[in-house]
Amino acid sequence: MTAFAFAFATLAALTIVGVLSPLWRGARTSFVVSAVLLATLAVGSYLALGTPAALDAAERSARAEDVPRTPEEIAAAIERLDEEVRANPRNVQGWLLLGRARKAQERFGEARDAFAQAHRLEPEQPDIMVEYAEAITLAADTRRIEGEALDLIRGALALQPGHQRALLFLGVHYVQAGEPARAIQAWESLLPRVEPATAAALQQQIEMARRLLAEQQGAEGAAAAEDGADAPLVRVRVEIDPALQARVQPGDVLFVFARQPDGPPMPVAASRRDATALPLELGLGDADSPMPTLTLSQLDRVELVARISRSGEANASAGDLEAAPVAVDLPADAPVVLRIDRVRE
Repeated sequence: MTAFAFAFATLAALTIVGVLSPLWRGARTSFVVSAVLLATLAVGSYLALGTPAALDAAERSARAEDVPRTPEEIAAAIERLDEEVRANPRNVQGWLLLGRARKAQERFGEARDAFAQAHRLEPEQPDIMVEYAEAITLAADTRRIEGEALDLIRGALALQPGHQRALLFLGVHYVQAGEPARAIQAWESLLPRVEPATAAALQQQIEMARRLLAEQQGAEGAAAAEDGADAPLVRVRVEIDPALQARVQPGDVLFVFARQPDGPPMPVAASRRDATALPLELGLGDADSPMPTLTLSQLDRVELVARISRSGEANASAGDLEAAPVAVDLPADAPVVLRIDRVRE
């Protein structure tokens, strides 16, 4: 079973490099971090599924000859993992590890089915939703992000608006769907939150989308790409009380949401910005909606919220800096001012 752990730590690392490298060109540091995280996950799954005692140094030495080195041995180890998770079908990490291993083998239909099992066990876990969506896309003949895969990506963004891989794949969907302006908006929201090498690669994709938009709409379309995707239905100016300015630290994130008054907390539109850039002005439109079934243009009135998050997560937590909500009729003629002047208890 020691071989089992080492084999799948390797496979997990290979999966992230092999599958995501076409999307994150040149982001070597990101690949290394992801590989380490996945290898850690593999060992964690081994602790749940295997024999922890086998990790003892003496045991490792005694079993060193069992570590799979050839493709045939690794394939056999994957089959053993398949048997393990079917014998323990409620082990989410086991299904995830199997899905990644099958993806590394380019057996995308089986990867999709493994991620589907993990999604059934944890249906509201954004990371699982995005991996499942990717596997569905890879298993499809068209390789298009649409249908169930798109629903999963949008669902992940509804639960975690800033999910990086979900935003990346959403941008790919928009390019495939002939909507490069929306791809630009999705990818530009990622730029402040990724490391420089990844941002440089992503900027190249944004420039490609801008060229597509220019071809699609001419000079007017190119200008629209620079200014943002869709015309905003409301403009928001976010200010901060000088007494709180010193509390804002590098890495803090500003979230601006529009939601239904007296409705569910789920935002109808959302924007994420660098909190150190305050004061700033931004627009919210249909392209900022995390859900395809409800957009700003469908509403006559919304409540606007601004919050600075220390954790970088969209969910509110104690210590966040926030503004009092402001209700406004749509479309709004003048910018709505949100003043951040209190600390959340």
